Amino acid sequence: MEITTKDFADWLQIKEGELIYQYRTTGRYKGVELPEPLYHQTGKTRKFRYMDVMKFMKKVQSREGKK
Repeated sequence: MEITTKDFADWLQIKEGELIYQYRTTGRYKGVELPEPLYHQTGKTRKFRYMDVMKFMKKVQSREGKK
């Protein structure tokens, strides 16, 4: 199953443009490395593996819980 950049951003409760900016600059969000996209084209065509996104979300939630 694949997740679009827009869906991924919605799950993070940020704008799609902010997620794309994070990819283009640091490759991290809240100190956690973003998962590799399946396609390296424009922001609107990036897609991600569902399982990679879920692992990433768990890491972010874990970091937020420690603060």
